[in-house]
Amino acid sequence: MNKIIKEDIENILTEPLPWEKLSGKTVLVTGASGVVASYFVYILMALGNVKVIANVRDPKKAEKKFGQYENNSRFSLLVQDIANPIPVDLDIDIIIHAASPTGANLIDFLGTINANVEGAKSVCEYARAKKEQKSANVRAFFFSSVAVYGITGKNHISESDYGVVDLDGKFVSYAESKRMAETIFKAYATQFGIEIQIARLASTYGPDFSPNNRLAHAQFIQQANEQGTILLDSDGSVIRPYTYVADVIIGYLTILFCGRLNEVYNVSNPYCDVKIIDLANIIAENFRHKPIRVITNAKDGSNAARNDTKVISIDSSKLIALGWRPKYNLKEGFARTVQSFMVDGDPLARSLALLMECARTRQPIFGESFK
Repeated sequence: MNKIIKEDIENILTEPLPWEKLSGKTVLVTGASGVVASYFVYILMALGNVKVIANVRDPKKAEKKFGQYENNSRFSLLVQDIANPIPVDLDIDIIIHAASPTGANLIDFLGTINANVEGAKSVCEYARAKKEQKSANVRAFFFSSVAVYGITGKNHISESDYGVVDLDGKFVSYAESKRMAETIFKAYATQFGIEIQIARLASTYGPDFSPNNRLAHAQFIQQANEQGTILLDSDGSVIRPYTYVADVIIGYLTILFCGRLNEVYNVSNPYCDVKIIDLANIIAENFRHKPIRVITNAKDGSNAARNDTKVISIDSSKLIALGWRPKYNLKEGFARTVQSFMVDGDPLARSLALLMECARTRQPIFGESFK
């Protein structure tokens, strides 16, 4: 396991949360290979008294992420598209539904719709069947997105603020299918009495993103590393709310443990709204061994997935009222993200990681085992 991820998991486990509520539970994590979902798997496995079923489509990718659990009787894989029915013979207490296209996959518009809509139906149908067959309440926790808000015309968006989704926009398939997925969860909760919770996530960053990730921060890090330049195809004035993955996980766990059933909660660090140009400069600052140029309005631009919706701020006061407090500011979070990327990157990047770590701590890092 990457050093930064390991530190994050250890820190999360020190949170004063009612961890005993998970004791003896079996948890299905859909889309388990994703950045946020994989953290959930690591946390659950570290607890020692939870069984985890990791739903993945690519067993090879799962092996790289979860190979350490190969001989652990508490861990198993469910290799299938989440749009297909979840086997009813599985005894599951909680479903963490994180499966959803991201990054480069968002250009598969029909695939995005199918994954979000049919995936929601699959999860809810399993919970309904279990309730009817065994009178068992299966908690379904859905990773939604602030994309469901669309264009509200407001600068501060709470859970009850809804706007218009641009039907000609590049992200319409994602936003509308997330909206429909939420509708499906609420319909099943109302009609069949299943237990649901919905968390709407803003822009999340952290270690372990894939090379084909087209989200802005991932592209900026890769451009800086490979080209020494960060290219923006705009003036960078659009503001985005960013939250470090460890803070997101603590927020999700807070909702799971302390949140109300059938409720929706925003998960976004209220102190980390940032202009894209400022985000690029923060990332550039982490490459201390060489100067990184940040160029706006570049003709070729980055390969980042562009979204011009000027979201200003996401209101997380409902979650904060439950006791959640984000811990990482942008500089701290992106320092960890860049460092983790370099350590896990190609061999040429490892020397850069060493230089960055030594510059930060003035101590050597040889001899440490990353497991």
